[in-house]
Amino acid sequence: MTTTTTLDGLVGLLTPPPRPSAPIPYQISSGTVALFQTDTVMTLLADIKTSGPIPDLGDAGTCIDLVGTGRTEAVDLIQVGLHDQISMFFWRKVDLNMGAIELFEDLDFRVRWKTLQDRQTATLYNAADGTGTSYDNIKGWGTMKEIARLSDVRLNDVVSSFKWQSVNPVKEVIKPFNVTASNSSDEGGLTSRVDGTNDTPKPQAITVTLRNSTTQPVTVETSDKRVTGITTSLTQTASVGVEGVASASTQWSVAVNYSYERTETSSTSQTKTVELSVAQTVNAPPKTSYIATLLVIIGTIPTTEYTTTAERWYKDPVAGSKADPQNNGWYKRVEDVRLTLTGSLACRTKVDMKATPLRNPLVQVP
Repeated sequence: MTTTTTLDGLVGLLTPPPRPSAPIPYQISSGTVALFQTDTVMTLLADIKTSGPIPDLGDAGTCIDLVGTGRTEAVDLIQVGLHDQISMFFWRKVDLNMGAIELFEDLDFRVRWKTLQDRQTATLYNAADGTGTSYDNIKGWGTMKEIARLSDVRLNDVVSSFKWQSVNPVKEVIKPFNVTASNSSDEGGLTSRVDGTNDTPKPQAITVTLRNSTTQPVTVETSDKRVTGITTSLTQTASVGVEGVASASTQWSVAVNYSYERTETSSTSQTKTVELSVAQTVNAPPKTSYIATLLVIIGTIPTTEYTTTAERWYKDPVAGSKADPQNNGWYKRVEDVRLTLTGSLACRTKVDMKATPLRNPLVQVP
């Protein structure tokens, strides 16, 4: 099973800028200044851009990225060639969990990718349109995490574009998991009733059913940024009472499937209304007229994160995987899957049986 790297761990893998000799100022709480937030990167530029997209650094001169760590940081601008030269800056929010590729300016440019996640690859190109000389061995797995001299791959001082790609499984089986809604009262439920007569001398089993397709909206969202689509299905796993028991709790099994195909629209969540179908059986006493009422309590699921696992097979030997001869020799790995649910679901059922004894027929005396 793969392990999750913390944000502090990811920041620690990034190359720190050269520090000044003077002590770093006193610490400021994370979030006090936007620059220090761990999801923020600020880029300082030596030259003022007058045309083209802001993130295009082709005519920006010397640049440096300052990555928020949640702590007060400092950089020696003399060592990076920006002393008394900063003319412009821009900042953006980032997801450090996606990893980073670091490019360093020097006589021999170098590139480093220690934080790149193991389901990612990247290719560097010397042309802005993604053509020409390229290097495609930047991979999240394996032990190689740096090229010290880009001249060794004919890309020194010429990298103009890159392509980032996600390594997606060729086969995936996500283990279903169970959820239970909660409601402390019996108000706001759905009801169904059956009435009749049991004129036999024995108890008679009565089944009360209820179906509804409008009262159970549920949203399921994945935290996996590689996913482009998600489909879910929810199935009741404990909604039928047993003979002699007038109530039962309702549990739901959640099954999820992911899509990784790139389309014009993508989504990491799905909202659907779950079909409700409940049946419960109770006994009508002998020689009675009865009314059996089924009450289904609709409970809420507050926004909650659930964890399950997925068996995934890859064509590439991602970290921790093993070749599976039963599946084309693909590389199999068990991974954690995190999903957030919110909405409403049936949480409890109750059956109320009201019975009235039948009157004995009058016996006529001859």
